Amino acid sequence: MGLPPDRGWPLSKEQRDVIDAFFRAKHEAGLVRESESPHSTSTFCVSKPNGKWRIVHAFNKLNAATIPAHTPIPRKDVLQNNMVGCTLYSAPDLVGDYYQCLKRACDVPLTAVSPQSGMIWEGLVMPQGLSNAPATLNRLVTQLFRTHRAYE
Repeated sequence: MGLPPDRGWPLSKEQRDVIDAFFRAKHEAGLVRESESPHSTSTFCVSKPNGKWRIVHAFNKLNAATIPAHTPIPRKDVLQNNMVGCTLYSAPDLVGDYYQCLKRACDVPLTAVSPQSGMIWEGLVMPQGLSNAPATLNRLVTQLFRTHRAYE
């Protein structure tokens, strides 16, 4: 899949600094590494209601070439109805949940991103923005906690 590199969008200095800090932190945590991938996508920021920035990777081309995962996401109302009569409830909060999912080595270069600093980074873990990311995370969490479900 030879996708041409994205040229990106104009960003303010503040946005470029936020993106560079994001990748520095992820690199120090061992979640990304420098890449020599022949293709990459742009990274940009959108403002959140609290005034901070959300980092966005434009995986449009990769998502268009991806075969969709047809994994059903459980309905909240069905889960709640199944828990009627239970006395103990737990709702784990996975901090950086997508960053908990390791990628296969052959998939790592496919998610290379190129911020305007000139670096190209590739994530060793699943980034947000991939079309199959929610289904993949749901499968992982379901497998991890299957034995702890007290209802059926």
